This record gives sequence, C-alpha cells and structure tokens, in this order.
Amino acid sequence: MTRKPELTISEFTFAYNFLHEQQTIFKDEMIATPILPSLHEEAGVGFDACLPTRAACFIYQFKKSRYIVRSNARRRNRDPPPYPAPFYRFALRQKGNYHQHFLLKAWSELYPCTFYVAPEMHDNQTFFQAARAGEIWKKSRFVFLNLCQEDFTGTSTDQHFIEYKEGQIQPLICSNHGYKLEKSLMGDQLREYYLSQKLIPIEDLTMKLFHNTIDFIAKNWGVEHTKKLGDVPFSMIPQKREIAKSLQLSSNILSSYLGVTPVLFGERRS
Repeated sequence: MTRKPELTISEFTFAYNFLHEQQTIFKDEMIATPILPSLHEEAGVGFDACLPTRAACFIYQFKKSRYIVRSNARRRNRDPPPYPAPFYRFALRQKGNYHQHFLLKAWSELYPCTFYVAPEMHDNQTFFQAARAGEIWKKSRFVFLNLCQEDFTGTSTDQHFIEYKEGQIQPLICSNHGYKLEKSLMGDQLREYYLSQKLIPIEDLTMKLFHNTIDFIAKNWGVEHTKKLGDVPFSMIPQKREIAKSLQLSSNILSSYLGVTPVLFGERRS
C-alpha cells in the first residue's frame, strides 16, 4: 500500500523559513523585519539599521497543519460540512485548554494584525520547492485572532480545530458541536495587506508595544510577573531612543507568555 505524501517538517522549520523570507518580500523602499528573542546579544549592534523608520506591527503564532484527505476524519457535527475533503486542520490547544487562545484573542484587541499562521502545503516536496523559491509565505494561511468567535460551545473535553480549504478564504473553528465561520488571508494576499496598514514612527511604535506588553502581562498574570524576565529588571524602563533594547524585551516577553513573534513592516531607511 502506497503511503500518502505528508508534510513532516517541524513547526520550528516552518516558522524559521517564513520569518527569514519576510526580509525579502519587499525589494523597494519597504521592509518587513522579524523581532526575535535571540536578538538579545545583537540588539544595538547594527540592528537599528535593519528597522523601518515608520512601521506597523504584525504578531504571528505559528501552527503546523495536517492535510485531511478523508471526510470521515471530521468529527460528527450538528451541521453539514461546509466543504468536502481534502482540507487542512490544526488544533487550537489540547482538549479543554483554550486559555492561550483566549489570551491571544484579548491581545488582538490591542493589535488587530495578530494571526495564527499555518502552512497551506500538503507534502515535503511542495514545502522545499517553496523554500527554494522564497515563497513559503505565499503558501501559508493567516487567521485573524480578533475575528475568532468568543464562545466555544460544548464541554471542557471537546477538541476544537481551525480548518481551511485551499483556495477558500473562510476557515472554520469547529468541534463536534458545529462550525463557526471566520476570516483569513491567503498567502498571496499578504503583501497587499502589509501595504494597506497605517504606519507610525518606529520610536512611538516601539514604546507603545513595550508598555502594552507590560500592562497585558500584569493584567493577566499579575504584577509580580512584570518585575523580571531573565536577568533584566523591568524597573529599567527603556528610553524612547533605546529602540533595539525595547523591541528585544517586548519580543522576549511575548515569546515566553504568548508564544508569538512580532514582525515590523514599514519604510526602509535611506
């Protein structure tokens, strides 16, 4: 029996390739720059030169999707399936544990450009072809967190998924209690969506991101969590001119607490 092709790359490999490509999407006066926690040692050493002068902030959480080829892989639902197999699926969290999903949704009220990002590729060959062409981002799906439905019906043991079908812009949140239509971007729409955003000075964006991050952690985890992250005391609030330091701190916190990565899009320095 021939085994069906499947995508076996890790979530980390998908995220790494996607983020690396962000810096090459634009070759003109625009730039997209990922802010990674690993920039701790590099912050302030030439990093400022890689940042846009005015920017918008995108927040990404990466997911690895499965390619479902049989309709009977879907759980029983009260409503008829809105589309037949094949389709892609990823789980929000383990059964009954949707705390992070709701936190991300709350964060997305501050930053509407907060997305789940998952591959729209069903096997390794397709992935590596896209990677060689620098087009992983074109073969990805972006689900808006701020447009996800608030309520999950059912019991705490229910498993909820997000599902999407190639070529169809509306993904689903679904379980054995029915479907809720959401909204998403397909990969080839990302560049246009970047260009539609309002840009603000990088200094203002940086400090707003830092203070919003600190306030969000204090509200949802308690003030004691905002006192330290690693060896960096948060009483040492960065000054407005300390862009690299502030971005690195924000990225560390967001990665640790929400599992997300910021990407700044904006105007390239001349």
